[in-house]
Amino acid sequence: MDDDTLLGRFTRLVQDDRRNRASMLRHLAEIDRRKLWAKQGHSSMFGWCVVRFNWSESTAGKRIGAARTARRFPVLFDMVARGDIHLSGIDRLKAHLTPENHRDVLEQAKRKSTRQIEQLVARLAPQPDVPSRIRKLPDRAPTGGEAAAGDGAGSEPQRAADAPGAGERPPPDPPQGANDTVPPPEAGPSRPERRSRDPLPLSPGRYKLQVTLDESAHDQLRQLQDLLAHQIPDGDPAKIIQRALGALLTETKKSKAALRQRPRAPKPTSITRSRAKNPSARPGVPAHIQREVWQRDEGRCAFVGDDGRRCGETRRLEFAHLQPWAKGGDHSASNISLRCRAHNAYEAERDYGAHFIERKRQQRSSLVVREPGARYRLRAIDPSPLKLREPGARYRRRAIDPSPRMLRESVARHQPYAPEPNPRRTILSELGHRAPRSPSTARAASRGTLHASRGPLSRSPALALAQHCPRSPPVPGPL
Repeated sequence: MDDDTLLGRFTRLVQDDRRNRASMLRHLAEIDRRKLWAKQGHSSMFGWCVVRFNWSESTAGKRIGAARTARRFPVLFDMVARGDIHLSGIDRLKAHLTPENHRDVLEQAKRKSTRQIEQLVARLAPQPDVPSRIRKLPDRAPTGGEAAAGDGAGSEPQRAADAPGAGERPPPDPPQGANDTVPPPEAGPSRPERRSRDPLPLSPGRYKLQVTLDESAHDQLRQLQDLLAHQIPDGDPAKIIQRALGALLTETKKSKAALRQRPRAPKPTSITRSRAKNPSARPGVPAHIQREVWQRDEGRCAFVGDDGRRCGETRRLEFAHLQPWAKGGDHSASNISLRCRAHNAYEAERDYGAHFIERKRQQRSSLVVREPGARYRLRAIDPSPLKLREPGARYRRRAIDPSPRMLRESVARHQPYAPEPNPRRTILSELGHRAPRSPSTARAASRGTLHASRGPLSRSPALALAQHCPRSPPVPGPL
């Protein structure tokens, strides 16, 4: 099956699902009008759907609420069949629809997401600002359900409870016989959400944010309230958080896209020279190129699909090469564009092949962290009493030095044997050091100079090595 056939079949399935959902709402509305659930031995429409058809509480609540709302405003049946509105949108709007405004409100809610419909509800029924409060929570670990519930006004359990109808009492619990059919849910931590809930709109331009802070963040907030008392006399946490968000956004844009109030002049790059020396090495994208690309793409994913639609995602953006670097692409603004992580991975699989990318991912996930000593290569060593110079400008340390404990354990393993005149050579070779290969390092070894390609051994491992290894006559030549 090719791509076009697969997409065509899926589109037909979606259209059939919309028509079937509209037909289900019509049947639910008629069953509810005739109260056929009572003839089936159930005390409520909600209990009948949950017990008889094994629907979840939230699904049953949304479908029953949508059916009752569509019975009041029959235009909703046709909108659901066309896909103009979804059940979550009806659930948000049902309490605000009236015979006078329902056509105008439903027209504004057409083809809108749940977040956009919540903003529409905030315009229809604005709420006052919530007061800023700080209170200490009980000393207990919050469960996943409590974290998912968030605030009581917009949590899913409450919406599921009052979903059977606007202004009605929640449906009673299922009868005693229903407990045998539907077992109670097991207690335990639920799976955490991948993304926390967005702030709840209260009125146009006003949102409600509810967070939980640890002791450190609470102390920082108290310090900011004291330090900003001249500018914010009431110490309102909302005003402090607003200023903190502005400062954090500015710093994040500097590090993410090199956006500065006073951009630095671009430095002359030697990308062509570095490519000639090492074609596989790729330097970072220059700051002025990042800034130009970010402003050109407006901080959104610039991938355009086959149907001409731009992605426009703003999360997890990455700088991607249109012509891959490994295939001769350069760091120019015309060759770099913003991509979200999903589209960047999609283009990488298209350019290099899915098997190649999957193999690289497996290799990256299977990397094992080696011992710190294995990251060094010792080119020469003075077998006389080790005297290391102070770590100055001559050396650059890029990794962690071997710890004294590692050296003592290695010495303990080799002391019973000691077949060589100088056990330092065996110990350091075990730690991953290698002998010099060039004449310059050999001459340095003959002079007794200690030099590490990635930095010198620190003073404490060297002293530990000198303490646990006896002195031996100098060994001529490199190791």
